[in-house]
Amino acid sequence: MTHVVVQLGLNDIGLPGMLDQPPLPAADIIAGLSALAARARRHGIRPVIATVTPFAGAAAAGPGFDTPEAQSTRRRLNQWIRTNDAYDAVADLDRALRDPTAPAALHPGYDSGDHIHPNDAGAQAIADTVADALPA
Repeated sequence: MTHVVVQLGLNDIGLPGMLDQPPLPAADIIAGLSALAARARRHGIRPVIATVTPFAGAAAAGPGFDTPEAQSTRRRLNQWIRTNDAYDAVADLDRALRDPTAPAALHPGYDSGDHIHPNDAGAQAIADTVADALPA
């Protein structure tokens, strides 16, 4: 194995609200992601990270999933992901899947209908984005 792709954060952001729990601070998620990258490097594996995909409109997933605070955490986390030095590369799934007219939402052509999970076209966009991001 030469690379590992890390795509985490969406459930860390949305599930606490659904479960009526306090939100997980972006700093805690960042600390966990940083630890994963360090662990991969210790084993000679090059870490690649993916941004957190849009989820506006996902209130049907459960109350508390799509909240202003959750959206703020997603933006902060994605900003860190795009500018971090812990990972070798970034697969920007947020940019690849978002609706250009409503950037906090999945593009309708990639939305499975629940506003969280991509459909088959979205899965292909993810695969293409990750493949393009992998270091040579």
